[in-house]
Amino acid sequence: MSEVYINSVSAFFPNEPVDNDNIENVLGMIDGKASLVKKIVLRSNKIKTRYYAIDPKTNKTTHSNAKLAAQAIEK
Repeated sequence: MSEVYINSVSAFFPNEPVDNDNIENVLGMIDGKASLVKKIVLRSNKIKTRYYAIDPKTNKTTHSNAKLAAQAIEK
């Protein structure tokens, strides 16, 4: 068995970060209503912003999974 080494790590984050107050603006609401447990979950996981491969104005996908992987590899 050969030894294997990780020589570098990279990431690519599409578009601008979305803060917790604007998640539903990007992903949409559930049956037109705000999530009842959103604040509890977000407070528990302590994540402040996320990146989505979605254009918040058009709701269209901006990057495919393959494109996200390729962008990370190129870095």
